[in-house]
Amino acid sequence: NGRSLFSLLALCSDARSSSFQENKLSSDIPSSPERYASALNMTIEQVKEQKNLHLRASEALQIRLQSKDLSGKEKHEIMCQHRLKYGRHPFSCPNCWSYLPVCVCDLVEKQLPQEVPDDGTDNLLQVVVWTHHREWGLTSNTGSILALAIPNYCKLLMKGLPEHDKILEETILQDENCLVVVLWPDQSKRKEGNNKDEDETVPSSIISLDQVKDEIRKNQRRVVLIAVDGTWRNARRM
Repeated sequence: NGRSLFSLLALCSDARSSSFQENKLSSDIPSSPERYASALNMTIEQVKEQKNLHLRASEALQIRLQSKDLSGKEKHEIMCQHRLKYGRHPFSCPNCWSYLPVCVCDLVEKQLPQEVPDDGTDNLLQVVVWTHHREWGLTSNTGSILALAIPNYCKLLMKGLPEHDKILEETILQDENCLVVVLWPDQSKRKEGNNKDEDETVPSSIISLDQVKDEIRKNQRRVVLIAVDGTWRNARRM
């Protein structure tokens, strides 16, 4: 398929790295109101007020989570809704999650293909980046870039956010002929020292990338490829 979907993440990482290099901004920008004001064409007072608004929202979240009237599921949903609305940082881009002075959205449009070459199977493959709420908005996360690069083929969803959980359920469960594939490390290549509990979470049905391609090209079967985005501990639980 020309430039494969599976190689785009490497390009995404390169795009983000080149953004930092081209802008030549030092690492103290996120903690410096003066430098942020200059980079964002804002006054120092505006920068401080934006940071205070973000801080107050976080404090209100913590107070709300202390309520004994909320179930664990309700608290999780509230945390997810907060992360979607406010992000990780008051000056991060809501699309690429990089800091605004080094936003890479333009680089994605210029350097990465917006469409996968059509060989008759382009509508049969969909990628879902299923993200843990603690990963959502991280500047080091490249899942957001993949969704920007191939928006017609990739959905970026947060686990625990009701509207995103609904999309995932509708994407997978309402099509009985859909093949759902979860990206997971090969058992033979896992590091030594994994405990028994970790081994028990490894999927019992293993399918290779070539088999996935055959399902699409030969059998014309719709495939949903799920990339679980979280720490290893969180990914296993998800």
